[in-house]
Amino acid sequence: LVGRLGDSDRFVAIVAANSLVKIGGLSLTPLLTATRSPDVNVRVVSCVALGDLGDPSAVPALERCAADEAGDVRSAAQTALNKIRSSTSASR
Repeated sequence: LVGRLGDSDRFVAIVAANSLVKIGGLSLTPLLTATRSPDVNVRVVSCVALGDLGDPSAVPALERCAADEAGDVRSAAQTALNKIRSSTSASR
């Protein structure tokens, strides 16, 4: 599934990311690794999936992506960070 995050068909990449989110915690490590991909689309989809996964341990990788050279990656990372932080503070 992780290999499909960079699929040229955006729909396939999104389905792969959604499937990884459904897998849950087991997909965390591959998604964190994917945030370092040279492919901008893989980094974007990985950030979105990490936000959907909601695991606070993804925050350091997402903070790094929030400073990415690509605007789409920065935006996806910031959205994911906001999602994780709001769910973390809501559960307190």
